[in-house]
Amino acid sequence: ATPPPLPSVSTAAGARPAMTELEADPALKPPAGTIPVARLYLDPYVNGEVRARDLAEYMEIAWPKPSPAFVNNRLYGAHIDSDANTGTDGHINLWNYQEVASDEMSLLQSATLCRGSTADAMEAIEVGFQKLQSKYGDTNVHLFTFFRTAGGATGDRVGGYNMDVQGFIQAAGAPFSPGAGMNTSTFSTIDGTQYECQIETQLFQGNWWVLACGSWIGYYPTQNSTVDAGSRIAFDLIGTSACEIDWYGEIFDPTPTTWTNADMGSGRFASEAFGRAAYIREPFLLHAGADSTWFASSVPATGNGYDPDCYSLSEIFANGGDGWGRWFYVGGPGGNNVGCN
Repeated sequence: ATPPPLPSVSTAAGARPAMTELEADPALKPPAGTIPVARLYLDPYVNGEVRARDLAEYMEIAWPKPSPAFVNNRLYGAHIDSDANTGTDGHINLWNYQEVASDEMSLLQSATLCRGSTADAMEAIEVGFQKLQSKYGDTNVHLFTFFRTAGGATGDRVGGYNMDVQGFIQAAGAPFSPGAGMNTSTFSTIDGTQYECQIETQLFQGNWWVLACGSWIGYYPTQNSTVDAGSRIAFDLIGTSACEIDWYGEIFDPTPTTWTNADMGSGRFASEAFGRAAYIREPFLLHAGADSTWFASSVPATGNGYDPDCYSLSEIFANGGDGWGRWFYVGGPGGNNVGCN
């Protein structure tokens, strides 16, 4: 499949493009003509540390899913735009999230979706950066992709992470794959250098393409794709467009009697702003055959999963100049703040 043209490079005062581990250490790059593929971390399953009847059940139990919907055991800082679209583009400020326990998850991401009439009907393409030790077997921050055709259901061409199930097709010549095959080696520091990665999802010629850090890395083929029929995904709601774009931070705590100390973003509240709080910059909605539009939401989504004493969210700021056309801050220290419980 042919990818879309690369988007224009948007630079911003005070920010630098993130560097992947493959860029930082050329010795890790695969031979010419090949592409790196992430290997699944299955040690707990193989060693019997997680009770599961089979591999599918292990993946369901051990790997928390990202979720655009407000659900139990999760806290968010989310901006939502419910306009029709064919994708989104924006820049995620990269931090090495701290105090994330082995069974917890911290992430910043975008979601391109239609919710459907029930939670089980949701369809989505999700892209971002997460720390999830139970999945990757390490404490690194990983680029991830996730797709849905039936809410949280997983399986080949049904839903799942990265290339763990059939669905995501890696682009020929892609410099890296999502998952364990792509770690970032440059992270922002408090009052120091700020690093970011451009993320885009775009419906192009029947495929939902995913761009990360300057490269088209692969795509999810819809029923309208020209790839072989056996590889196409039965997207009923997002086959020709999407209904909503979310940009947000999320924390998963499986036992939130007392809320986790896991950082969202930098671990600082949104009010601390540039250089201290994590940001998402230049969020756009894409429209086939038309100009892109600014992300329109100006009021934080404050559903059941938003607790500003744990993790907070700013309004969307505008017209900052020098590449700061639109942006917002998100994050917090979770249970390390006295008011978070």
